[in-house]
Amino acid sequence: MGVEHDDKAVSRVVKEGMLRVCRDFGERVERLGFRRKGRDGESWERRSGGWIEAIHLHRGGCSYGAPTDYGVDIRVEFSVTNLDGTPREYGWMDSDPLRDGRGYAYHTRFNAYSGDKYERCVEDLMRVVHEHGLGWFARGGGPRRLGVREVVGRVRRRVSLWLWELGRGFRR
Repeated sequence: MGVEHDDKAVSRVVKEGMLRVCRDFGERVERLGFRRKGRDGESWERRSGGWIEAIHLHRGGCSYGAPTDYGVDIRVEFSVTNLDGTPREYGWMDSDPLRDGRGYAYHTRFNAYSGDKYERCVEDLMRVVHEHGLGWFARGGGPRRLGVREVVGRVRRRVSLWLWELGRGFRR
């Protein structure tokens, strides 16, 4: 017999954790000229030149029902639209494939119950904005520049997939 899992209690703690991280992140990103957008409290935008720059924090797993644990895993999404609301070409980028200058992934996850890694998460969310988002916004969106490690990783995955498919063809 294990401990009873209370979905409502976990959901409440995770929701409170997401509200807290949005509040703390929002205070920092607003210093860069962004303003909170919408009622959800997870999006910010600013006008720059002939477009609108937006940042959205997306909690991983939120579309799959109640959370199964206290972990809050966040993706930073950047978007650029024209002033009339129409999308720009290459007008979207997210933090999932991004790496820091040493090639490491950003730590955008924390435990909402214990608070473990919370400060690091907020700091890394802002590092993503400073190290990738602001430069991407300055270019008006556009294709993201890939680092050498990311290019090598993509090539390895494609070659592995090609070899796997080639092997399947021989077994038929």
